[in-house]
Amino acid sequence: MTKPFGIEELLARTRAILRRTAPAAKEEFIPSTWNYRTGGLFVDLDGLRVISHDCGKQLTPREWASLRVFIKYAGRVVAPRTLLQEAWGPNYGEEGDYVRTYVNRLRRKIEPEPQQPRYLLLERGLGYRLVETT
Repeated sequence: MTKPFGIEELLARTRAILRRTAPAAKEEFIPSTWNYRTGGLFVDLDGLRVISHDCGKQLTPREWASLRVFIKYAGRVVAPRTLLQEAWGPNYGEEGDYVRTYVNRLRRKIEPEPQQPRYLLLERGLGYRLVETT
């Protein structure tokens, strides 16, 4: 870093270095503020954290938006059109292939065995259902 520099720049660079070098910490305890919990899956929508079977996961903004919709309707079937309009916006609604693609990506991140999903289930001909919190 070249001098002179401001304190804000120093702090920003320090945070960036710490973020890049910090090992992925295993969660020692699960706080009660999780928005969704079931089995080995924990989701904190406010803190943008997902832990699936003791492993922290990084989601894209679109995956977060989709997961929010599934949590909002946990235990109920979410039609692809509903997911697209609520997670992606009102200009989407007919792109069923997008939903299938993003659900598969989400499953790879949250499911212990994505080929045999336990949390995000397909209800053939209707849509997808996130199992209710237990």
